[in-house]
Amino acid sequence: MWDLIKYWGLRVMGGLLLLIVVVSAFKSYAIVPVGHKGVVLNFGAAQPGGLQPGLHFITPYRTTVYNYNTQIQKTTFDVAGASIDSQDINAKVTLNWIPDPNKVGELLDSTGDNAAIVHKILNPATQGSFKAATAKFKANEILPKRPELKEIVVADLKERIEATNNVILQSVSVENLSFSKKYSEAIEAKAEAEQLALKAGYQKQEKEAIAQGVVAEAEGLAKAQRLQSLTISEKFLKLRQIEAQEKAIAKWDGALPKFTSGGNSMIMDVKSVLDGK
Repeated sequence: MWDLIKYWGLRVMGGLLLLIVVVSAFKSYAIVPVGHKGVVLNFGAAQPGGLQPGLHFITPYRTTVYNYNTQIQKTTFDVAGASIDSQDINAKVTLNWIPDPNKVGELLDSTGDNAAIVHKILNPATQGSFKAATAKFKANEILPKRPELKEIVVADLKERIEATNNVILQSVSVENLSFSKKYSEAIEAKAEAEQLALKAGYQKQEKEAIAQGVVAEAEGLAKAQRLQSLTISEKFLKLRQIEAQEKAIAKWDGALPKFTSGGNSMIMDVKSVLDGK
């Protein structure tokens, strides 16, 4: 009986030892994939620095490796702020960022993984930067000065994030700037009024141009009529003169007129003079 127990006991212990050896073999290495850094954890405590992509041998049961994604991350936040004149401003701010590959150990220990970075660092920093930027402008300056607004947001974000949190910003974009419904309606109403005023001005100029054209045409027509009237009058007078001459010729009996001189009572016969008598 004792020999049977001893036999099976040895077999169980051998099996356990084999299992431990196999498990230890699988736990004696770690593979860090491309685009990641391996954070070494000794009994769960993150160590500074990180392992490069590839195969690494580690101490089983004591050491584990957390693969930290160091590829470019893209995160978009809905942000809100207010202008100097207390108008609400909304936008979407998109960050392209990476955790500092050389500080992943410290980052995992102080903050956590990438999801924790977004929640604990990037979101509050982005909201604060946008509020600080919009507070430097009046509402009607926001759209015309969009580049300046973005520059302020980027500078403030870098100061808030990179200096203390081991996160590197690659790029920042500020899009879809919008205002409150009430303010947007006021802007639309103002733009519509300006368009109507501009249209009225064009119509007034058009009417004035038409009126000036009519006056010029009327003046030209009147001048032409005056010239025509003068021409007709001259022709009419000349015609009358011709008619008078024709009537005089028609009444002439062929006798030449005689002239009588006073004083000496001399009578001259024009016909005799012409005949040389």
